[in-house]
Amino acid sequence: MSALKCPLCKTDAYLNPEIKIYISPCYHKICDSCLNRVFFAGQAPCPECNIPLRKINYMSQTFEDMEVERECKLRKMLSQYYYLTLKYFNNDIHKYNDYLEDFEDKIFYILSLEDTKQTEILMNEIKNKFGEISEKNRIDEIEDDSQEGFVKKLKSDISSPIQFKEINSEVEPLKDPLHDVEFVPKRITQKNIIPDCFKVNFSAGGFTENLLIFKAVYSLYDDKI
Repeated sequence: MSALKCPLCKTDAYLNPEIKIYISPCYHKICDSCLNRVFFAGQAPCPECNIPLRKINYMSQTFEDMEVERECKLRKMLSQYYYLTLKYFNNDIHKYNDYLEDFEDKIFYILSLEDTKQTEILMNEIKNKFGEISEKNRIDEIEDDSQEGFVKKLKSDISSPIQFKEINSEVEPLKDPLHDVEFVPKRITQKNIIPDCFKVNFSAGGFTENLLIFKAVYSLYDDKI
């Protein structure tokens, strides 16, 4: 319960089960109610160390132990500058291990600092020393991976056998499309007799609309129409 306790209002998870704890960049805790109250007007000093902060600078707490929370965040920040790989040291494993050991020493030393200003100064020094080199190495590694992936894909496409569809040389007999139809209307071969009711003596062409419909239906059975 002590991990979910606000140092300002002394409210914990027992009094308020829905309490949310946020952490400042200086790793001081505050609940959501106090956060909205303190930073209602914008920028305000940290209630613990008086460092000027804003509400957006706070983040939600992930781990119960504050030291674990701080170490995880610090490792994430330093990993942006300690991005050199074994290839950068010409595959010299001893130099690469010294580089990783220096990274762990920096983590241990920064965690021992209690002054936020000293931590910020040391972070800037690390950024100026390794930032540009690590960024260049990151870009080169991405380009190498993309080129290597493209070459592998190209080789696999070339080496893979092309599947051709076999063409049957034998000519299959034509199948009657109506062989499965139960009832096939017989073709009308006799001369069509037009009823007198469809004949109009004085119309253009001598046919009415009904006759046109009659001829259209009849043409379904006789392809000569």
